Amino acid sequence: MVKRIIILIIILSILPIIFADSIEPSNLTIYGYEGEEGIREFTLTLDTNETCYWYIPLPTFGYVDIRFYPSKILGPIQTTIALWYKLKNAGNFNITAYYCNASLNLNFIVSPKPIQTVQTQTNQTQTCPRIVKVFGSPNPGKTITFDVRNEQYFRVKHSEQSISLTDEEGNTYNVECPNGFCKFQIPETVQSGKLVYEVLVPNCEPYVGEIEIKPLGQIQISAPNNIKYGITFFVYIFDPFKGPIKYANVKILKPNGEVINARTNENGIVTDESLTKTFGKELYPNMIGPWKIQVFQPGYAQATYEINVEKGACQFECCVNEELYVDKECAPGYYCLNRVCKLKELPKIDIICDPLPELGAKSICKLYSNNTTLKITTDADFIYAGEAIKVRFVDGEATINWDRVGNYKLIVQPEGYQKAILEGEIKGMQIPLGLVAAIIFILLIVIFIFLKKKYEEKPKETRKIKVVAKGKGALEEI
Repeated sequence: MVKRIIILIIILSILPIIFADSIEPSNLTIYGYEGEEGIREFTLTLDTNETCYWYIPLPTFGYVDIRFYPSKILGPIQTTIALWYKLKNAGNFNITAYYCNASLNLNFIVSPKPIQTVQTQTNQTQTCPRIVKVFGSPNPGKTITFDVRNEQYFRVKHSEQSISLTDEEGNTYNVECPNGFCKFQIPETVQSGKLVYEVLVPNCEPYVGEIEIKPLGQIQISAPNNIKYGITFFVYIFDPFKGPIKYANVKILKPNGEVINARTNENGIVTDESLTKTFGKELYPNMIGPWKIQVFQPGYAQATYEINVEKGACQFECCVNEELYVDKECAPGYYCLNRVCKLKELPKIDIICDPLPELGAKSICKLYSNNTTLKITTDADFIYAGEAIKVRFVDGEATINWDRVGNYKLIVQPEGYQKAILEGEIKGMQIPLGLVAAIIFILLIVIFIFLKKKYEEKPKETRKIKVVAKGKGALEEI
């Protein structure tokens, strides 16, 4: 437990070093009477990249009413803040207000409301203006506030008090200011120069002062007018004379009316406030149509720009009716499914020849699909006995003469159908072996008969016989 406390103390001690948020002046003592109102200005510096709100730990409604303008600010930024207060009860009390890691210590010393028996001369002295504070941005079209005080810093109030303003062109403007606290909107026609004002109170010397009107800077937005979805780009906000505009408030309006709150970074590039992504770089617009960019920055006129996001090129094998991509079709014979081209299941074709292919036959070959004659005209490749020719099917029929011995292959592949092949071999005449044996036997018999007859028809020849006898009385040769 002790270690945890030590670590917490160390963390708390180094927080001011880590976070350099500050308010100047950070300590102030305010004097006044019960019922008095006042305004004080402070310089706020925020180094943290977050939205800061005013926070007061203790309730103040019993002593003083406090309001801060503005009530929230997105850092990092250095700006002027205003404190409005109204003293309610006499006494001394302290209030500490926080804005992120910046603190403001206020010490109020409130006196009872003075008794209304002051001499006329004293009242007259207290009701003449001696101090006039002007709050707000002195820009064309902006509203400024006058806070009129006497020497004791009490607000001057008079039913006939007013403020007269004159520009360099001689135009005058009047503002009623009976409570010593009033507002004036600078005309947009007053673009620059000095605006002289006079605080007029009966029986008092006019209080004269001047305001330097600063012309509104011109914001320029650099971005493409038309962009294809998926293309990298930036939205760059800059002043043509000063360079990038840092930490400007930006609203991005999507085509469906949805709003994205954004800001520019230190380089003037628009970044999404919630996702901290660079618009158009890491965060692609996710909708086709016009995107409007609105830029707001103190001291600058509001700027508006429109980016038209078009459908991008299909990044996949195919796209059909995509929201973000143009259509991309598949090759013939394929169809698109989940951005992938799939092979179509094409109808089958059968080739049937009548009569069947054989030597000397003449066949009519027909194309069938789903047992129905396919009435189409198409060419087929025909390879027959080593010769390649074209055969045309007309209304699904073709005539083929089988006049040679050899192999054949008929290939048909009309568009939108599977390939069909009819192949085989045309052979010569075939004689049964029994018939061959019978013919050979008959031929042998014929040859035998022919030879026998020829032998019988040959003439007979005289032949000598020699007889040899041994001994007396032997026969002599004939």
